[in-house]
Amino acid sequence: LIASYGESGFWDGSIQARPHPTKADKFQLAFGHHRKEAAKRARLKDLGVVVSKRDNATMLRMMATENAEEFKHSPLVTQETIGAVIEAYGAGEIDLEAVARDAKGHHAQHGVYSVFPDGKTASGLGVWQAQGPEDADGRFVGGSPYTCLTVARFLGWTKADGTQATHACRVAFDAWHAAHRYGVDVGKYIGRIPTEAQSTKATEQILTSVRTATREAERAGLSPSAVSRAAKEAARDVVAEFRGDTSARDLEAAGRAKRIGSAAADKAKVAAGIKVNRKAPRPLPNFVLKLSDEIRDRVDRLLADIGEKTDAVLPYRDQLPSHVTRRITRVLRAKGDEVQRRFHRSAKELEARMVRDVSPQERKRLG
Repeated sequence: LIASYGESGFWDGSIQARPHPTKADKFQLAFGHHRKEAAKRARLKDLGVVVSKRDNATMLRMMATENAEEFKHSPLVTQETIGAVIEAYGAGEIDLEAVARDAKGHHAQHGVYSVFPDGKTASGLGVWQAQGPEDADGRFVGGSPYTCLTVARFLGWTKADGTQATHACRVAFDAWHAAHRYGVDVGKYIGRIPTEAQSTKATEQILTSVRTATREAERAGLSPSAVSRAAKEAARDVVAEFRGDTSARDLEAAGRAKRIGSAAADKAKVAAGIKVNRKAPRPLPNFVLKLSDEIRDRVDRLLADIGEKTDAVLPYRDQLPSHVTRRITRVLRAKGDEVQRRFHRSAKELEARMVRDVSPQERKRLG
């Protein structure tokens, strides 16, 4: 942006704002904060800004849409956007749709939270609870109830039928609440992962390890501080996996995130004097996680090489002695059949192990 502004000047209209609701002669940006900073660094003095009266809900939605387009649904930006909506809702600046209740008046939607405007921390984040206190009529006392779906509908981050939040929204929602539920700022750990590896899948792996560590440490009766330390160590260890060439998909496929969480919980148990009898699994070598890609790449190269050589022979096939032609075709067929047999045998051995590891019901379904 800085280089572009230096060459062609500022793009008038690329920043949207409104008159500041409480400060005279001041304006509040809906989006374009990065453009404003870039223009400042490019030493531009005048910016063409579109100013219009907009309510808080419109401002938030504009910010969410612009950030989604600019940052391509970065997990950090998605979490920040969800946090901004919840904070604004708790402060009474916007409205979310009512949380659905069943015939008995109980909340019908799973995962109801409540944000309390009078319980903000120094960082400005609202204090929320899984089920806020209710009066005799079943109404929340002092808090504003919300769910992932009500936030998703406000932002337009739902599936086509509008009955479910998108997968990325659900993961970001859980990640933003992890600071309260597990004492872990997931966004901070995502920020430590290389930018190209930051994704919804990576966020899921951190959450998986944190949940596993928390669950197992709590079952062991550890103190809240020990549980929190185990959860944070699990998050750190998952982040460390991304320093090499391991991807979030590799961690998920190998169940590595869960094992990392279990290892963190075990370490906390030992520190508390609790004996751990878990047999540590052998760490999976990286080549095992990458085997499918390795097989595909090697076979593709081999087939391309053989195809190139056989194609080069074709112009001379009328000149080849019959015994040479027979020998080439015999070897091609024999080796092709041998490769196919070996591949099928290896695949069956892996599938057999997979079937042994599933439940009897699932094994019956798989046949």
